[in-house]
Amino acid sequence: MSIGSKKNIKLIIIPLLVYLVLHKPIEILIDETLVEFIVQYIVQAWYNDLIFIGVIIYLTIRCYEKAGRYYPSMTLLILLVQSSTVYSFYRFYGNTWTFTSLEYVEFFRYADLIYALTIYQLVLELSSSKKESKNDKTLLLDQPIGKYGKDILGYSSYAEVISERIKNNSPEKAFAIGINGKWGIGKTSFIELLQKKLEGQQFIEMDFNPWNSSDPNSLIIDFFDTLEETTGEFHQSLPRLYRRYAKRLTYLNNQQLNIGIQAPTLFSQDLSTRAIYNEINTY
Repeated sequence: MSIGSKKNIKLIIIPLLVYLVLHKPIEILIDETLVEFIVQYIVQAWYNDLIFIGVIIYLTIRCYEKAGRYYPSMTLLILLVQSSTVYSFYRFYGNTWTFTSLEYVEFFRYADLIYALTIYQLVLELSSSKKESKNDKTLLLDQPIGKYGKDILGYSSYAEVISERIKNNSPEKAFAIGINGKWGIGKTSFIELLQKKLEGQQFIEMDFNPWNSSDPNSLIIDFFDTLEETTGEFHQSLPRLYRRYAKRLTYLNNQQLNIGIQAPTLFSQDLSTRAIYNEINTY
């Protein structure tokens, strides 16, 4: 599972759990704000029915225009799904609030627009995902095969050998495996095949792209940010050590430029770079 997927799952579950625990004070807050100043003034009337229908038509037209050409916000979609879930409970099972129905179609409520917004955002998300998958007829196809793509380059056997070496290895120190090759030869595809072979094993997978960094300091910071994001959930102390280590490395990189300004740190009680390195490697 990718880091983004884990974040999305947390973004869905954690707020719902918080709402379940704190629903009473949240209901009071909604009563004193949203209900008191807005919702109570929504009355059953023909002109409100027209507004309701107009919004539905507008969203339908916009969805048709944007489908496949627009990349929606996943965070907004998650927020809408959460809101729709909570609203559904109060609409069909709860007795905390009474939602005003349309004048001519009483089954629908004006607040049901939350469903329309959620469906609109969901359709845009699905259409954008479908567009991303249609990349086999491009003018210049230089896409990796992905974990589950077809191995047309014949790298699977090599990936099997490397994966077995990794599985059977229990190093006491860090080691690196380099993959060298010309542009377009399939290095990324080979890595993805290797990831597939190692799937389900007790490994922590980190995807880091150094090309996103423009200078040595941003490279160091981005690397340790990614490392912290990937491994932070497995150990409480590692994120703190990563931040200290990255800070010290960037300091050493800049030392020749600001050695006079940084001189007072020589008398501080902060750990040395080597000491922080050793502490990280004890875990």
